[in-house]
Amino acid sequence: MGSAYSTIAADAIARFQRLLLKKVIFITGTDEHGEKIATAAMAQGSTPPDHCNLISQAYRMLWKDLDISYDKFIRTTDSKHQAIVKEFYSRVLANGDIYRADYEGIYCVSCEEYKALVLDGKLQSAETDEFIYHECLVHPALLHHPMPKNVFIMGGGEGSTARELLRHKTIDKVVMCDIDEEVVEFCKSYLVVNKEAFHDSRLEVVINDARAELEGKEERYDIIVGDLADPIEGGPCYKLYTKDFYELSLKPKLKKGGIFVTQAGPAGIFSHTEVFSCIYNTLRQVFKYVVPYSAHIPSYADIWGWVMVGL
Repeated sequence: MGSAYSTIAADAIARFQRLLLKKVIFITGTDEHGEKIATAAMAQGSTPPDHCNLISQAYRMLWKDLDISYDKFIRTTDSKHQAIVKEFYSRVLANGDIYRADYEGIYCVSCEEYKALVLDGKLQSAETDEFIYHECLVHPALLHHPMPKNVFIMGGGEGSTARELLRHKTIDKVVMCDIDEEVVEFCKSYLVVNKEAFHDSRLEVVINDARAELEGKEERYDIIVGDLADPIEGGPCYKLYTKDFYELSLKPKLKKGGIFVTQAGPAGIFSHTEVFSCIYNTLRQVFKYVVPYSAHIPSYADIWGWVMVGL
């Protein structure tokens, strides 16, 4: 229905432009690349090429039945289409628009009507359900604290954590400290859902290592939020999950009655041993009150965990 609707709409525009005696080239076709194609073919017990041949033929028959006045039907597996794509890719590459970042590679995935943020090959956030992750990360701590006014975010470059924090009227200041400026600028440009947060006068964006920023400033916070990648050994965030960091760098920066909350990775019955249990046990060695909790996030295909602690 969606394909028919959009193609009928495009056909109406093409026909109207022809009535105005304008030159029109109406192109339609099929996108025959991507994991969805391979998955659909496997489900049908077929191969991707055979599956695409059937789909392409079905579309041609549908457009004939609907009297769609297209000029060209293009398949992304056509040699002519592939030649154009290769030429485009070569030009973009020559212009320096494709590159490897120092800390993280950024890639915006088009999932039909949604977007996803992928860093280092791992899904970080998807528009379909990112609200689950960020609401769970932010609101329990904010609602538990009697009067949260200033908050420090470790990471959170996409802006969603700041967005949820700034919903609270008691908040006077949010410091978002992310080490990767490219990710921050990318998210400012493309994640429009966080546009208001990035323009909120209460938000201060700092490009720095979170540990260096905390240790280098005298300011203490009502709440500190850890919105970092998982603590993979050798990764840029690994040292921000250690006992020494929690005890010597983070804990002294909490005000009396302050709260620290961090994402803690997969927390499913089989996946909790990856990082969740380790983060929880490390925090228990430093803080008096430690509360783990979890929720299902569909785009992660797993239960996700967070840990909230208090002095």
